[in-house]
Amino acid sequence: MNYLFSESSFKSLVKKIINEQNTSDSTIDSIDINTPMAPAKKYTYNPNAKYTKKNPLKPAKDPYEYAYENNIIWVKKHNETQWKNITQGKIDGLKGYDDYERNIVNKYGNILGIVNNATKTGIEDYVLYDAISPSHLKYCGKTKLDPNKSNIITNKYNNYQCAQFVNNFSDEIKWLGSAWNAHNNDKIGTRVWSAFHNLSNENINKITNLFILIHKNGGGVVNGKYLNECREIVDNIVPSSCPIDLKVGDVVGIFYPSSHYHEVAFMQGGYNYEGYSYFLNNGKAITGTKLKDIKNAVLTPGTTIKSGKGWGMNTHVGIVGEEQNNIPFIYHNIGTSKTSILSENGIGTLYADPVNHLFGNGRVAWVRRP
Repeated sequence: MNYLFSESSFKSLVKKIINEQNTSDSTIDSIDINTPMAPAKKYTYNPNAKYTKKNPLKPAKDPYEYAYENNIIWVKKHNETQWKNITQGKIDGLKGYDDYERNIVNKYGNILGIVNNATKTGIEDYVLYDAISPSHLKYCGKTKLDPNKSNIITNKYNNYQCAQFVNNFSDEIKWLGSAWNAHNNDKIGTRVWSAFHNLSNENINKITNLFILIHKNGGGVVNGKYLNECREIVDNIVPSSCPIDLKVGDVVGIFYPSSHYHEVAFMQGGYNYEGYSYFLNNGKAITGTKLKDIKNAVLTPGTTIKSGKGWGMNTHVGIVGEEQNNIPFIYHNIGTSKTSILSENGIGTLYADPVNHLFGNGRVAWVRRP
């Protein structure tokens, strides 16, 4: 069995809980168990773990192993045989913790409880994304997820929007943007693959011609009259399966066929330059004015789109929240009710899906890795 977790992750999440919970100032002594016997359930550092500037420790430098057994948290160095019981609150032997942090380790049990619960549901290998917001830990590790179908986590998630969910879910991401503009948001992480790059000449022509047509007709709206044409183009571009292996923490753009936002995503993604010259106006670069506001522009393809690099045309987005038995599961939120067409207020259904079984026949269109 292999349960992956890092000391850096441990410390980071302890700090997060400090910010969310009131803690006691009482000091509880650690309990040393003088026995060479190792706990049965161990998990070492996560080679795919994400680290912030505040936690620069690299996984390979983590000298500790951690374990969870019978509601007890254990720790030891890799080259030692003696395990220490740190469940009671005070960490003995670990560097970088102050007394205040040590006193609230017992409140960290809910996080390690996720790993413990995973073992009860038959998950032999479990990796938890270690930058999950503490408020969203309750959605992870609740059950053994089906690797052959979409899995509903809750149908009462308290937000309608998919991008806002990803913002809420991850403490690493400060601002995602819309599902389509996130394609060009380098602050999320490195874009490791995109179906909207390396476009064929045929697709370049289809994209630019349709974009110019919709622009002339003032389109780019929800349920617009060019929705089907936009959907068809993206459907033809996005492959049937993701060509790269996903890792926990990956943010993924998703082509969601039944969306009402295909025309919106297609146009807003192209309008959002962010340094990309998708179109020219009368043969000149567009500066100082947003392209969408130039109603009578004579548009021609710019160097970026002509080179085969397109913008984000996907209407949906998600994030890999956990891995069970070496299978990554994409967490994503689909709105089910809202107060207005573009309102953040509403209810969503939260899914955790394997990459080839996304709800509604969705398909991964691009991947960014923090």
